[in-house]
Amino acid sequence: MEYNPRYPQPFSLTQAIALDPAVAWDEIARLRNSLLHLRRSQNGLQEYLQELAPEEVDLEVSQAVKENEITIASQDERIFMLKLALTHHGHSVASEQTSEPTTHSPSTPPGGRTEHPQNTFNSNSNGLDDFPPVERASESAANPETSAAEEQENGVYL
Repeated sequence: MEYNPRYPQPFSLTQAIALDPAVAWDEIARLRNSLLHLRRSQNGLQEYLQELAPEEVDLEVSQAVKENEITIASQDERIFMLKLALTHHGHSVASEQTSEPTTHSPSTPPGGRTEHPQNTFNSNSNGLDDFPPVERASESAANPETSAAEEQENGVYL
């Protein structure tokens, strides 16, 4: 399977396919959380720029908006690549899907999934339909006191 990304990515599709599916699910959840916050920030920056008088220009904020647009597109593309890798392993990424792997055991059979409530976050800009984040991502978001060391130890940074 060949895929040429539009944006520079830290891994190729071949490398994504080589990942354990549980790792790919975790990375997708991390990226989706990142995108949620990035889009929220982007909306605030764009509102600020719209409130400026026509003769006022905030070059730093304008540059940040442009950089965020590239980062958002790159992360959406990375999610797309990970989803492609998951389909290669036989995992479904259809929008009707309300479940995903929750265990990280290599003995979990393909399709060995647990039901989760439907996620309200919805971004179809990465080309494949979304699915709810893994439990760990929502648990860490619910606990803001998680230390940076714990997040780094538990995270997957590709």
